[in-house]
Amino acid sequence: MKLLRIGLSILPIFICMNVHATGKLNVPGFIPLLNNSEFSSDLKLNGQYIGEKDYYELQREMDLSRINPTSNKWSNTTKSLSEIKLNESASEFVYSDSIQSGRGEHWFNVVANNNQSYEILLSHKSHNLLLRSALLTLLGYDVPKIKWLKRVTLNFSSEHELESFLGHMKRQTLQAEVDDLKKLWVVKINTRQLILRDVVITEPANGELNLATGSMHYTKSKDLRALNALLVPYTLTDVPSSINALNWAMGSVIENNYVLEYYKAKHFNTTKDDLYWIANKIADLRRSDFEKIVNFAKYPVPVHKVLVEKLISRKNSLIKDLGIKKTLEQVNYEVTSRPILDSGKLLEDEIEKRRNQTPWQNYAGNFVYGDFENPINFSRAFNYFKAEGISTGLTTLLDTFHNDFPIGTNISNELSAKYEGAIFSHLMNFIETGEYQEFNVGTVTIPYAGLNLHGSRDVIVGGKSEENISLMLSQSFGYSLGAGVFGITDSLPSEMNLRGKVEARVQRLFTNVRPLADVNQLNEQPLIDILVNWHMSSLSKELDTHVNNESIEDTRAFVQSLKENINIGESLVITDSLNFSAMTNLVAPINPTVVIGNSLFKNSAIMRRTNIVRSGEDTLQIYRGISDLNTFSLGFEAYAKSIPFLSLSWADMEGEMDTDIYEINIKNASAEELLAFLSFFKENDTRYLRENFKKGSIKHSFQVDTTNLAFFFSRYSKSRGEDLIKFTSSHGFKANILRKFTQSTSGYNLSFFVSSLFNLLYEDRSYNSYHLEGLLSKIVNKFGKDDKKVRIEYQDYDEQSEDFFWTENGFLQVNYNWNGFRDSSADIVEKMLDVNAELKDSRNFFPIEKMKNTSSVLYYNMNVYLNIYKNGFKNLIGLGEQQFANIVT
Repeated sequence: MKLLRIGLSILPIFICMNVHATGKLNVPGFIPLLNNSEFSSDLKLNGQYIGEKDYYELQREMDLSRINPTSNKWSNTTKSLSEIKLNESASEFVYSDSIQSGRGEHWFNVVANNNQSYEILLSHKSHNLLLRSALLTLLGYDVPKIKWLKRVTLNFSSEHELESFLGHMKRQTLQAEVDDLKKLWVVKINTRQLILRDVVITEPANGELNLATGSMHYTKSKDLRALNALLVPYTLTDVPSSINALNWAMGSVIENNYVLEYYKAKHFNTTKDDLYWIANKIADLRRSDFEKIVNFAKYPVPVHKVLVEKLISRKNSLIKDLGIKKTLEQVNYEVTSRPILDSGKLLEDEIEKRRNQTPWQNYAGNFVYGDFENPINFSRAFNYFKAEGISTGLTTLLDTFHNDFPIGTNISNELSAKYEGAIFSHLMNFIETGEYQEFNVGTVTIPYAGLNLHGSRDVIVGGKSEENISLMLSQSFGYSLGAGVFGITDSLPSEMNLRGKVEARVQRLFTNVRPLADVNQLNEQPLIDILVNWHMSSLSKELDTHVNNESIEDTRAFVQSLKENINIGESLVITDSLNFSAMTNLVAPINPTVVIGNSLFKNSAIMRRTNIVRSGEDTLQIYRGISDLNTFSLGFEAYAKSIPFLSLSWADMEGEMDTDIYEINIKNASAEELLAFLSFFKENDTRYLRENFKKGSIKHSFQVDTTNLAFFFSRYSKSRGEDLIKFTSSHGFKANILRKFTQSTSGYNLSFFVSSLFNLLYEDRSYNSYHLEGLLSKIVNKFGKDDKKVRIEYQDYDEQSEDFFWTENGFLQVNYNWNGFRDSSADIVEKMLDVNAELKDSRNFFPIEKMKNTSSVLYYNMNVYLNIYKNGFKNLIGLGEQQFANIVT
């Protein structure tokens, strides 16, 4: 049991040092090689499971990496490779349904003639599934039977089901059009039949974990050696769609950490002992074993040849990096099979010449770059910048419209007119009387109102999870109406100036977020689609026609209309807000060079947001949230010749947000239930939804206080806050979490000071402030210093006693961070060249090419992490499990 974890890391130019008390660096893929390994709960010694306390004591006496885990997924017995007994050339199935899959791959269920169910995968990297399956089998793991099929025939119940399958397949495999599928997996499309090439078929996992998929959730692996060790074989066989891009080395050692770059490494908690245990198993594999593994994956002969060499080379690098005393296999780095394979590299042009010949016609890709477009090419770059140009142009157009044709009161013009009227009145008085009349204290109030249109079309990246990221097009259109009073008081004593404003504003904004398969699709979306509210209105009328008839056929038509208009992953968002704000600003000259000012700001906002998401083939999720946000801030500034030397501000923000969650299955919903959905869709009414579809609610309340102080170059800020989140499901489950934090920052802050100085010299504060930020960032970063201290508590909340106690994963965290000086890449390369020139016997002492993708280098970065866990407190106070449970409950 751990009392605490402490991590210290210092980063000079090429140095990364990690110091730990107990535990490991919490970075995905980083496995510490020096400190003691963490506890594994699936180990037995003398027939008894090793407890956590005994585990750490045994580490001093024996090598625990030599102990095999006890698991239903692994056994220390020799297993032979076996395939599903199916015809490799052609098999016929009935399509059942799709399986939720990550982006870039499409899983679905099928049924064979003998009523046996199977799962099929379509992906550019589907052969990795075969590689993993074969490797894991030879290592002793249990995986479902699997097979590669050159062709499969899928039968569908209707043309609509076939079309829906193709659309889902297109989105999941990230293809722009269905025609692209015909160049890859689709051989032939009939009325209710589809013939596919290059598929991988497996037995169903039936709720069990299929280790061959390469996926793992950290809650399943937890402290189990048998599962955490899988990070190593997964990385070994993580072959990209281009074999040429597969590195000959597997991992790297960075300052006593073994680093494995696997895209799902964050789901593993692999320890040093886990690493050495599985590495020794892999080291025992011979060339003949790797021949079997690659042969099982059914690659074309030239691909097979180079992949065998690369996998053996990767195994060798694993052995050498870890210092394992095992024999290294000979590797042919210049493996050649002309004309397709030359000196370890596949030639794309030669493969393309043979695309319609055996065996290449049996594969969707060609295993080199070209099986899908390079993300960085002229077409994609052009379409991206074109989309950004449209977005910028739209914003500029609306801004120009509001400036040239303002819909409402122009405060500047009204204020100028009042000043001009006062001056003219004094001038006429002087002409008539010949006496100069002084201006007295004057207060001007101007009521105003205005209408603003809002429109945007932006390119964003989003998704349901980090593994399910997609390109998205976000389009918004809406309006806001504001009204208030602006006031200004001039000619106060000492030439003081007081301004203030009170305003109320209402806004409605419609937003559509649409997932896209490719950058080239950005400009295929009509610009008229930005009128989201118009499209929603048209869709609701169409839905209304279907649902009001309440017949089975019309209900089906409703579902079809919905699917045609809202794609999977697409969102429709309606945001209504009401905002009240008041502000005052006082500026007072102390003397000809020093000016002080203070400001007061108060804002209250009420917002309602509705989000409709088509999260699955037949599933709609609806989020209805209402929030109340209040902000109050007070500021003070002092300038000497327009250069700031003192700034002090305080702000308080607090708010509450309540969100209800609804879910509807549009495929099985009755006409009455669909009518309930329609009433919400058309009229924003949730009464019927609450009765039938409510899944839960989230209540969120928070408060944050922030204080900032800046004096010349120095700065200091401190924030304190609380977050309370309460979740309630429709089944009665409740969860309450409180998050407290404090954060302070101190050090140098040149950005504001230097920018203000340049703006003063150029006498254009707004323009230069915008353009100088990037220009001065290197200066600021190079000489800046930043210290941060953060303390966070995660606790569960007992609503009855209104007391807080530790959750199972609760902890206290304190972080300290110091950032050092920066240098640009160009400056460092210049110094490297000088050193290389001086060292005549070693001109490449510094590898200049390593800097080609580096813009700047941080000379040092020091972090201290202090995590105190519940188990640590248990050890600290020396109580047993039951005694501790009695106290906290």
